[in-house]
Amino acid sequence: MMLLLSFSDIFSKPVADRFGAFVGSLYLGVALLPAIAYLALSPPAQVTPLLVMLAIGAGVTLALGYLFVLKSLETEQATNTWGLINLGYLSIILFGVLVLGERVTGLQAVAIAVILVGAMMVTINKGMKFNRQLLPALIGNLFWVGFNILIIYSINAYPSSSSAIIFIVFASGFLILLLYGVVSQKIKIARKLTMRKNGKPFALFLASGILLGAGQIAFALVILQRFVALGGAVLAMEPMVVLIIGYAMYREHITAFQGAGILITVVGAAILSLL
Repeated sequence: MMLLLSFSDIFSKPVADRFGAFVGSLYLGVALLPAIAYLALSPPAQVTPLLVMLAIGAGVTLALGYLFVLKSLETEQATNTWGLINLGYLSIILFGVLVLGERVTGLQAVAIAVILVGAMMVTINKGMKFNRQLLPALIGNLFWVGFNILIIYSINAYPSSSSAIIFIVFASGFLILLLYGVVSQKIKIARKLTMRKNGKPFALFLASGILLGAGQIAFALVILQRFVALGGAVLAMEPMVVLIIGYAMYREHITAFQGAGILITVVGAAILSLL
């Protein structure tokens, strides 16, 4: 789950760099492919008006989150931009413990805290100053807090309909993005992505969407197993993975402080896996 979402995030940077946040966010439409497969392979889902409303709300907040986060990704490193995603993952942990009543032992709580501290260290650059270019990413992650709450609540309320929920989330999110593209007239830019000379960005665009869809399906399965808090802790390692992949693919800069954050995150994950 965490690796799927990490690779999806890192692959989105070349498209956001070249074509902007709107075109980059359209890979939510590609995420429909694994969502449709999950829906087809699952038993018939019971769909109610409340389920549809919750799923559409999750889709809208997911789409708006991507528009804002990818706006920062146009100019900033993937490492710094995606590092802020831990705001959403912290909300997953708190929702699992405080609302769903999941039990977390003392040692697990310590391991979760270690992972969060290490992951936040990964997001801090030299000088430890706030980067205004990351403000859209911060706003986007606040939208994703809403998305996490809606998706967790809806799947817990309708566990037999998780496939329908995932499908509605991506379908509604993609439709919102298309509507925004038509109104803002940015939809014309999307045509450039399919041109032959943009083969590599287009391939990464497709890969990002498929990995995103698969990652959200895996997250839905974690919710169904009622491992929401622990799943959120594992997802909190994503900035570390993005940093490593970002350095390998794009030669993004890693400071000693960020390196220490990687080590701390690995230690926390190791503790969590042994409990």
